[in-house]
Amino acid sequence: MKRNDIDLPLNGGPDVLRAIHSKEKNGKRLPTAGDCFFELVEWSPSGEVSAKSLHQFGSSTRDSYSPHYSDQSEIFAREEMKPVLMDLEKIKKNSIRSYRPGE
Repeated sequence: MKRNDIDLPLNGGPDVLRAIHSKEKNGKRLPTAGDCFFELVEWSPSGEVSAKSLHQFGSSTRDSYSPHYSDQSEIFAREEMKPVLMDLEKIKKNSIRSYRPGE
């Protein structure tokens, strides 16, 4: 997977979970399309919810100057997932900035 300065090896193909379609360029296969968002949600017997998610690039897929343009690519290449924060205090603690659209 190539995103700006990141160049990572991936497994997969066009007809599997985590599908990756690609085109060859300069002796490498560059991804052009594929599965992009995964989320696993688990409910415990006591009713607690936990979740993990992953996007192969990051939350900013079009702005190559954004720090989130490829911040999940290495996690994706390692076939790992990141925790989804469900608690408001944890979300606030891990936020880079907070704003209201339109303000």
